[in-house]
Amino acid sequence: MKKLGILLGALGLFALVGVASASPADTLQPAQTITYDEEVVVNDTLRTDSIVIGSAEAGVGGVTFFNGSIVNNSVDEDGASTIAVTLADDVRIDGLIYRTEIGGDDPLKLADTIRPQPTATYDLGTTTNEFRSAYFSGTVNTAALSAETLALTGALTGTTATLTGALTGTTATLTGALTGTTATLTGALTGTTAAFSGDVAASGDINQDIADNGAVKAMVEMDGSVAAEGDCLVKSWTIDDTVPTCAKAVAGSILTLTFDSGIDVDARYYTATSTTTSLTRAVSAVATDNVVRFYPYDEDGNEADTDIMFVVY
Repeated sequence: MKKLGILLGALGLFALVGVASASPADTLQPAQTITYDEEVVVNDTLRTDSIVIGSAEAGVGGVTFFNGSIVNNSVDEDGASTIAVTLADDVRIDGLIYRTEIGGDDPLKLADTIRPQPTATYDLGTTTNEFRSAYFSGTVNTAALSAETLALTGALTGTTATLTGALTGTTATLTGALTGTTATLTGALTGTTAAFSGDVAASGDINQDIADNGAVKAMVEMDGSVAAEGDCLVKSWTIDDTVPTCAKAVAGSILTLTFDSGIDVDARYYTATSTTTSLTRAVSAVATDNVVRFYPYDEDGNEADTDIMFVVY
């Protein structure tokens, strides 16, 4: 830059020699283009409407050095800067880009959308040069998400999520498949398919619609030693948290269990097991809609009171 300024100053001096008519003292008017082949030094500000450095020919131009800042000093009537420094062509930078100092407290600020050119070609970071943290207030759209740990405070929604580590959060809602090694949720996991090669850990109950297969729909423990018409329910769990009723329908050992919530046991898979261990006991169960009757008997086929565990799938 200094050489260029000196060159222009020297050219002005040569212009004085070649001017035929007189000019004002602060204005130089050369009659033609002046070429100067020596170094020019300017010890004060150089002002020019435009400047060309190098040649329009590709690869010709050399290197220009700036030891300070490039500033656009255009201001409005209030003295405020009105125009940013504008680079009207592609920019190549062979060094680092930073503000004030590398790693300082004055971060690089962007005031526009970042768009790669061309699309789906370049990466942001590498496996050996990673960004530390990322913060977004909107939607993150990606074809694939790979994470060692994915922590959610809200909802995960999408068609497919594949994890190599843990998924933790309050809600995960999928319309497709969730595959991974571990899923830990404090809320609900809903979707069409969840396939895991490892453990599934839930902090609450695992519920499934009554019409679907796989999970338990109801579990009931009954006391077969109660008197006729007595309450034989010990404890129970159902998918809708309703409590069934259990009573002896007639004198003897027959028990009747009624699911007031409308669980159609007859349309489901179910099993009844005797839990009385002092003697050999067995039990058969007959379901009609949401009512189940149990017929306990001993090893000789005689009626015998027994405690019963009943599970509906």
